Amino acid sequence: MKKPSILVLCTGNSCRSHLAEGILRAVAGDLLDVHSAGSKPAGYVHPLGIRVMREIDIDISGHRSKHMNDFLGQEIETVITVCGNADQACPVFPGQSNRHHWGFDDPAHAVGTEEEQLAVFRRVRDEIRRVFIAYADGRRDQLKATPLPTPSPAMKSVRVYDPAMCCPTGLCGTDIDPELVNFAALLARLGRNGVKVERYNLGQQPMAFVQNPSVKALLDTEGTGVLPLVFVDGEMRFKGRYPTAPEREALDRSTPAGKIPVSA
Repeated sequence: MKKPSILVLCTGNSCRSHLAEGILRAVAGDLLDVHSAGSKPAGYVHPLGIRVMREIDIDISGHRSKHMNDFLGQEIETVITVCGNADQACPVFPGQSNRHHWGFDDPAHAVGTEEEQLAVFRRVRDEIRRVFIAYADGRRDQLKATPLPTPSPAMKSVRVYDPAMCCPTGLCGTDIDPELVNFAALLARLGRNGVKVERYNLGQQPMAFVQNPSVKALLDTEGTGVLPLVFVDGEMRFKGRYPTAPEREALDRSTPAGKIPVSA
């Protein structure tokens, strides 16, 4: 079975993302296919980064600085950004179902003597190591977890009623909403797999809310706080929230989410 692809992003792809790539590959290379890239690649891997990684027996001297656009044609399951600029610039990759942002100081900005700079590199390396080992442990736990129910009949349609918002993709302006990004990516995949996907924004398509008796009744009795609403094959499955990661996985299997109860 093909391993899930993980892409770690930072601005320059010269330090933090390479530390994370090296650590995650070392602890979960049997489980994950790990890469790194940058929104504005510096063109080199920082020598002090290579040096502090050797101290923990991880060799990243063969890494190279890459642009994130190099991966736009590849199936990327999870994107992890390790600096704010990369998080804001990050596109949605084909097949992407997860996105995480864990920010770390840029050790390349360290000043002082070489030993003082190395102290900063070691601190950031150890912070990245703790976070990415925990992430790897979580991914292993997922594999051990009880599998989702066997798929029942393939779903035919998904209809979403969003609250008023400027952009349902989660990429509007500088504030990235990972939940919306992941949900939008899921809907795009479902559409490509033959599921009829309809999505309505209260601020832009209010008549769609009025014309659906179930939605109108909920809005009349509970107000707009009931949104979002997600219907699968005509049945309301999610009320007042978007699907969680495990629920997105169930939907991604083209099932009716195994009769997930309606909940706020």
